[in-house]
Amino acid sequence: MINIGILLLAYIVGLFPSAYLYSRLFKKVDVRTMGTGNMGGMNTLVHIGILPGILTILTDVAKGYFVVHLALQYGTLQSLGLLALFMLILSHNYNPLLNFNGGKGFANLIGGLLLISPIVIPLSIGTTILLLPIIKVPRVTAGAAVLTLPFYLYWQSGQVYQFTVGFAVMALIFSKHIHNFKWYYYERHEVNNAS
Repeated sequence: MINIGILLLAYIVGLFPSAYLYSRLFKKVDVRTMGTGNMGGMNTLVHIGILPGILTILTDVAKGYFVVHLALQYGTLQSLGLLALFMLILSHNYNPLLNFNGGKGFANLIGGLLLISPIVIPLSIGTTILLLPIIKVPRVTAGAAVLTLPFYLYWQSGQVYQFTVGFAVMALIFSKHIHNFKWYYYERHEVNNAS
């Protein structure tokens, strides 16, 4: 019963729309109407301001850390930390209170990984840096780099659940990048056809 309660709590914590609230508080605008329309830290940082952007990122990292900490401290399943992170990112990325809009889950992921597997953070950043000269578009590169998440989790732990639940977390984050990949594909396709 405690495990189900932690998962429900993780989902509820993910409903707290930090980017939306900070953009309303600081600029009295809806961050969904600004820039990329994403309710995340980077869009808030660029289009709302430095302070609300930093607060959004820190809040979202804290949400990931908090739910994983609860799961690891009080849960009885070995996989509960990653499952709680999945539930958090699910509601963060697809918030039913805001027409299923949300962020991309990167800050939540970092917060959770600080407890689950801190080594995955620099490995993922390193992958992003390695892919950047090839892909050349940061938002597409980040989406491509997240595909390595379940492999890194399995590599560092040797636990199959780390791969399977890590794959589910990766799929949630990757789903928010599909439009970037479509844009990238068609953009490159048009350039190739023009030349």
